[in-house]
Amino acid sequence: MRNVLPALILVLLGASPCVTTDPGGDVLWSGWVLRDLPADVGNEVLENGEVELTLPDGTPLGQAEPSESRPGFFTLEVEPDQEIGLRITGETIHPTVWRTRTPRADGYWLFGALFGVDTVNLDLALSSLSELTGEEIPWQEDQAGLLIYGVPTIRDAADEAAWTGAEITAVDSEGGLGTVIAIAQDLETGVTGLAAGPTGLVGPNQVAGPLVLFLVHDLAPGPVRLIVDGSDGRTTVADWVGQDGDILSAFHLTLPESG
Repeated sequence: MRNVLPALILVLLGASPCVTTDPGGDVLWSGWVLRDLPADVGNEVLENGEVELTLPDGTPLGQAEPSESRPGFFTLEVEPDQEIGLRITGETIHPTVWRTRTPRADGYWLFGALFGVDTVNLDLALSSLSELTGEEIPWQEDQAGLLIYGVPTIRDAADEAAWTGAEITAVDSEGGLGTVIAIAQDLETGVTGLAAGPTGLVGPNQVAGPLVLFLVHDLAPGPVRLIVDGSDGRTTVADWVGQDGDILSAFHLTLPESG
């Protein structure tokens, strides 16, 4: 089984072939943090918030340094090429936890790659999903436990096929299995709905096509593991550690390269 973490897309600057970095030195990693999922227009940065750096097991390491002149722009001083956690908090957003790997040299993450989750917009999304499934999502009312929220990164036709009928499993710190809601899109019509199962049989409100969004609730706080089994046999795994009320970001989630 190959472990592929959801990763921030990096733009590394100053790493020309003539530049070397001190193996024992930290690097600076900077960029804008948005207050909600990125959109084509109208993106807002996180002006009143914090970005906490943690070890993969959740142990705090410090805070990102906010820019005084550019609200929403943060800088992290980190060890190069290390797995870390990031926890974003702020006004009007749910605490949002990311897992990623630091760059090998000073650099920036792309605009829109790192963000929190707006409370109002998520509430609207959860209400829509509840209506679609006919079942309540308890987290919406009490924020007890953890919520995985993600969108897969689909790179090519092989990925489209693999995410069609993909199976998602999440295991929490108590060994419990989370409740999965997966949304798929029909590539011919563009219609979205609940993802049809691996058999391909389409039931009420279901659509056969690649997953475009998924959510997992009923998860106890603490360590959580997400496992995605693509329909072509490829598997990816992501791990987080979260607190009550945290959203675990599975955005940018990819399957291993095919072939």
